[in-house]
Amino acid sequence: MQLKFRILHFFLVLLFGVFGIVGLLLFEVFGTETVPESIEVPKAADWVIRLDVSQLAKDEVYTLLFETKDDSFFKQLKTITEDRVEKRREYGVLTVDFRQPVLAFSAKEKNTSYFGFLVKVTDEQLFQKNITKYLTKTQTFAVKNNTALILSRQTAPTESKRELKALAEKFLKNSRTESTKTKDNKAFLTIDSPAKSGKKPLHLEVQHEQHRISFSGHFTSKTNFKPANYSLKSSNLLISSSIIPEGISDSLNRLLPIGDFRFPELRSFTLDYQGVLVEQAQGGMMVLPKMNLILEAETAISLTELFAAIPEDLKVGDHTIQLGNLKYEVIQLDAKTLFIGIDPNSIIRQKQTNLVSVKGSFKPLLVIEGSRLVTTFMDVIPAVGAGKRFTKVAKDVRITATQKGSIISLKGTINFNDDAYALHELFKLLLAFDPFQ
Repeated sequence: MQLKFRILHFFLVLLFGVFGIVGLLLFEVFGTETVPESIEVPKAADWVIRLDVSQLAKDEVYTLLFETKDDSFFKQLKTITEDRVEKRREYGVLTVDFRQPVLAFSAKEKNTSYFGFLVKVTDEQLFQKNITKYLTKTQTFAVKNNTALILSRQTAPTESKRELKALAEKFLKNSRTESTKTKDNKAFLTIDSPAKSGKKPLHLEVQHEQHRISFSGHFTSKTNFKPANYSLKSSNLLISSSIIPEGISDSLNRLLPIGDFRFPELRSFTLDYQGVLVEQAQGGMMVLPKMNLILEAETAISLTELFAAIPEDLKVGDHTIQLGNLKYEVIQLDAKTLFIGIDPNSIIRQKQTNLVSVKGSFKPLLVIEGSRLVTTFMDVIPAVGAGKRFTKVAKDVRITATQKGSIISLKGTINFNDDAYALHELFKLLLAFDPFQ
């Protein structure tokens, strides 16, 4: 009889635990208060991210209850929920209406960068009474028309807490009113870069289906980019871009053992990435990428000058560099183009059609070769373990960018295995990085 009672007690606790978590989510998302239909967005915002929390919660609750049997994720969610209930009991409620979108933005003021969250609240006075207990020393808040702004610095503090508070109020005072109603499409996340003219030179939408995350968007550019002149054979992860961030040449110059040589500004790069080899070296570890790389520059690259700058003990012959157990061949494809890699047979002497092309599997990102000690150490890092699990269920990625006039269009998809649910796998990956800590 005692055994039967214990079994019944266990299942009752489990059942109430499930309904407690789901009930909290449903209460947050499907409450009975009047739904506000506008939110204040600072005009100073350089970009704005809009996240449809309500739709995400509905989709994830459905997946968790009816599609997956993920006990470990359920335990994580249970812990987070219990912690949140405990903190709410200690600090008080914030009356944040999670049925409305949550917005994030970045803005600059006097060369200082700031990051902010915008949420709808159902009780301004209660929010203002309790919010200070949740904030860090570098955060403050402001409220206007049931829109709450939580503002923090992205760079080193230069102003007092009072000045930061005044800035938050200034951002909300100089704001525009936007509707919180979502569009009829399936986008759960949008990114916009507002302009003072009211136009949006950058717009990106992210959608999800059961086994796929997809995005599309566009941005304007005065530069007329040209696709790369060469490509690479790849069965791993191929990344190619003719849209180059400023300063990437400086990063190359710092990373590579090339002495006084300096790469000129790059026009494009194409990378076939296969993983990394980690070797023990004097003074620590040496991380060697297993890759083939083509660099196309704006001006001529001198192979002779490059090799003259490389330390003699790293050179093998006229065009080979050896780092640890890896040999990289360096080949001049034309006056402005170099190949650096482990397999020169992968070179395709053919112009590409897209400005940006990413295709292949995520798996090479977490292929780590080395001694048993090194690989064992890497595997115990929670983020690495979570990343490896993600790469097993994410089948492949496809991203392209093309240009027509001043408009650059972006399209991309991440496809998952048939037994993996896209949104659920993203949540699991996010939780591995402890965003609630």
